Amino acid sequence: MLSAAVVQVKFENDADGKAGAVLRPIGVPRDYSRPLPYLVLLLELGNESKHQETNSKIKVKSQPDPAGATFQTLTDNYLAALKNLKDHRSKHLGADRKRKRNAKDPMEEKMRNVVLEARTEMDNFHQYTISIRGAAPEVYGILKEANVVREFARLLSVTMPAPVAQDRKIEHMRPLERLGDTSAHMDWMYEYLMPVESTEDGKEELMDLDP
Repeated sequence: MLSAAVVQVKFENDADGKAGAVLRPIGVPRDYSRPLPYLVLLLELGNESKHQETNSKIKVKSQPDPAGATFQTLTDNYLAALKNLKDHRSKHLGADRKRKRNAKDPMEEKMRNVVLEARTEMDNFHQYTISIRGAAPEVYGILKEANVVREFARLLSVTMPAPVAQDRKIEHMRPLERLGDTSAHMDWMYEYLMPVESTEDGKEELMDLDP
């Protein structure tokens, strides 16, 4: 009774309030006349906070369909809004695109919002969402049934979490971490400075080689 399940697993300490809203049925074939529902699963293993709406680590939501609208209608609305935006860009920018690309176009911003709203309504049609935080057996009962509570906790404890901003800044201080299994280059080789020539006062001028 479902067309597909869209799943995202996160292992960050802080909650990502926008993650669930941006999960879309990309690549999922949907019948224009009778589209099957699809399921969105968001598993935030590293976050132990509760959802404000449910005061629980589990939140289940079914997206209500717009009154009187069919999936075909919502798809047509999105494609029409997208075409209008493309036509506007082609008509008003054209050869002057380079000169105007940094200038804000109020009409384009308005049309972009229309496209985003139409895309959201189309994607939310027959959508069911389950958001789960934490990794305890209270939210994943299968851990108790399979008798792997301690093993699962141990697995998560040895898994390296996603790097924070500070980790990214000191990546170049880890010369033994290569850029890839088949790469001969290290992280510290990705961005560095090297002397290229001497100035009139005898001091070396440095050039940034950040690609």
